[in-house]
Amino acid sequence: MAHPHADLLFSGGPILTMDGARTWASSLAVRDGRVVAIGHDEVKEPAGPRTEVVDLRGRLLLPGFQDAHVHAVMGGGELGQCDLTGTTYPQEYARRIRAYADANPGKEWIIGIAAATPDPADGRIERRPAPGGTLQEGAVALVGTLVPALTTADRPTGLLRAQDLLHSLGIAAWQDAMVAGAEGYPDPSDAHLTAARDGRLTATVVGALWWARGQGTEQIPALLEQRDRLTCGRLRCDTVKIMVDAALADTRVALTYASGERVHTAPDA
Repeated sequence: MAHPHADLLFSGGPILTMDGARTWASSLAVRDGRVVAIGHDEVKEPAGPRTEVVDLRGRLLLPGFQDAHVHAVMGGGELGQCDLTGTTYPQEYARRIRAYADANPGKEWIIGIAAATPDPADGRIERRPAPGGTLQEGAVALVGTLVPALTTADRPTGLLRAQDLLHSLGIAAWQDAMVAGAEGYPDPSDAHLTAARDGRLTATVVGALWWARGQGTEQIPALLEQRDRLTCGRLRCDTVKIMVDAALADTRVALTYASGERVHTAPDA
């Protein structure tokens, strides 16, 4: 073939192309971070002395997934704190909290919600019938404003921790649904921008800026400034998140617009 040698060559396994005209291949060549050839034995021709050859050993190769809604800095930061995910048992919660407290005696702890705490105007405390630990939308601020903020060192560490996890699941790109802080949420943009500049951001990330609920079109110049300032390398911040109503609850939901744009929520499973 006429083009230069590939940097990377995958072969020895099925390759899903997502091309309806040719769904499967067995070899794929990459140069300068882009796929330059895909097919079968003929693709091995651009391999040169410096080409890294990956033998799939019969394993499937497919395009990376893209996640449409991620909060990488906040999520990655939480994974490095007292992580209570993956269980619903109070005894296990208590064990994890005890273990984290013993390992981090200098960390701050907070309690922000009680049975008598009222719902804020822009959110809801889930009650079953007592508060169950789930805070919807603006109710997050009842605790969020008291939580010790991630430090300038914590934020990039959290981003890279989340990136490692997402990559391990085959996710190569995502939209960060609030790349700049607002409505009581911290500003994680420095972590994204630093990682994009120094090359540690290996995913392709679209960052959503935030449309302030209490403002109108007068905020557009500031959004344009943010877009230009926060677009670098693999990071592109050219979308805006506009939240005009509450979020759907964490249950089964069906939307019907023909009946006056009401939202019908099914009971919990």
